[in-house]
Amino acid sequence: MRLIASYAPRYFLFFVPQVLLSSFLSLLSVYVPKLIIECLTDKTEYRRIVMVIALFCIALFFVRGLMTILEKKNRICVEKFNARLMLEIGSIAMDLNLSALESTSQKDNIRLAGNASATIGILETIKQMIQNAITLVGYILIIAQYNVLYFVVVAALLLVKIAFTAVNYRKSIAMMMASAKNDRVGDYLTSICYFHQGAAKEIRVNGIQGWFLNKVRAFRLTMVHMQYQDFKRIFLFNMIEAVLYACSSYFILYSLSNFYMAGRLSLANFSLLFSTITATSAVLGALTDLVSQYNRQLQNVADFEALRALSEEGSAATEQRREYLKTGETVSIVFSHVWFSYPGCDDYVLENINLQIGDREKLVVVGYNGAGKSTLIKLLCKFYRPTLGTITLNGTDIWDIPDEQYYPRIGAVFQDYTTFAFTIAENITMREEKDDISRVLSEVDLDEFVNGLPNGTDTYLSKKFSSDGMEISGGQGQRIALARALYKNALLLILDEPTASLDVKAESQLYEKFMQTAKDKTAIFISHRLTASQIADKIVVLSGGKIAEYGTHRELMQRQGLYAVMFQKQSEAYI
Repeated sequence: MRLIASYAPRYFLFFVPQVLLSSFLSLLSVYVPKLIIECLTDKTEYRRIVMVIALFCIALFFVRGLMTILEKKNRICVEKFNARLMLEIGSIAMDLNLSALESTSQKDNIRLAGNASATIGILETIKQMIQNAITLVGYILIIAQYNVLYFVVVAALLLVKIAFTAVNYRKSIAMMMASAKNDRVGDYLTSICYFHQGAAKEIRVNGIQGWFLNKVRAFRLTMVHMQYQDFKRIFLFNMIEAVLYACSSYFILYSLSNFYMAGRLSLANFSLLFSTITATSAVLGALTDLVSQYNRQLQNVADFEALRALSEEGSAATEQRREYLKTGETVSIVFSHVWFSYPGCDDYVLENINLQIGDREKLVVVGYNGAGKSTLIKLLCKFYRPTLGTITLNGTDIWDIPDEQYYPRIGAVFQDYTTFAFTIAENITMREEKDDISRVLSEVDLDEFVNGLPNGTDTYLSKKFSSDGMEISGGQGQRIALARALYKNALLLILDEPTASLDVKAESQLYEKFMQTAKDKTAIFISHRLTASQIADKIVVLSGGKIAEYGTHRELMQRQGLYAVMFQKQSEAYI
């Protein structure tokens, strides 16, 4: 109720009238036929019969018309509620720490939290429960005037229904979790099959359509198997209920017929009582279903609250010791005894890292695959918290600095950089407003390419939004990602394999130009190729998660250690 009040408070304005009108209509529907039958059996004058029918129809017209209007208003509230709630779920997912977002269990939580858009259905369920409860009280009062035994029969059926509902609820929760895991697989397969350009090429050139479709088939079979098991259980329960309801209906109808034949019951009261008892069975059954439905919907709310709690935990941890970063145009970074292992893993990826990066210093981080280079950057970007040790920026632990103050100081280009399906300008500026980006385009040697396009910087980097859009090469994509980092004009530039898609000559030229552009900034480069190392201030060599060597290019070459071996091997290959 609090959740709905936060996102769609107007929903409550239409709630009470709908409950009262629906309950009134249910009672009216069983009572008016009794009046009409009495008029017919008592041979009442025609005018009175017509008046009763006319009043009933007029009441139906106005009540149903008003309920239709209220229902339309409710649907508008539902749409607004869903839109606002899904927006918050998306916002929470984007603000979660990368460690939480990369967790398989948290991916399932995010998927399940998406079901919270159906939370407003809880209030609809509550509304129907209240309607049925009010209607039930009216039915009981009618039945109690004749024979309580009929209500006992209906109550016995209700107990059976409750037992079935309890079993179904437990099974449905287990199925919900299993479905979330299987649907995650299905989403991935769908995105690869239809929307991933790289995968489309791989599938065709390697002729793996059959192999891939087998995976799709396995996902579908798993889904169908779960649904079939659910169907069998529900079918069995429904069949048992149908038999019990048929038996109870026979008993009640036979008993009422005997009362009528014995003269203890009028035809009008026979109709009223039979209609009421039948309706009571339906209402009791509906109430039980609604309780089960309510429990399932509560699980949706719980999933959403779990996701929100996860986000609040991260925020609270930062708020506990939040120190605001001192303003200034300097950047000094210190890794102090930093150890790190990924969640769920016992082995350390980084071990006892001690490293100082001075203001405006250009540092290159090198090492073989798996040495921990990218992990070092993930820690610096606050994607993960160090297992042990601290990382400070200008003397302040980065985890004590609010994100809104920390991230504006960082411009980064990652290995798995992204170009969005928006315009070139939007990909670089990351905003709707127009701005001059000619300088950064020139700095990454994209000016001639972009100026030669018919729509220039307004060219879309995909055909998803415009038929005039274009697909760019990997090298062009990396240059756009570099231009984005330069446009941000951050004090610290982090480049994780930023030129992997460029040839050696283009890479060397780009680095030289980049060093000139970033001469007043602190820069950290990660690269397998050692092009930038000769013009960097310092080089750190990682091996097995530890710092193996540290110094200038000249110093490390003189030591004839790991760096010298790597450099000589690359030089020989290029020569």
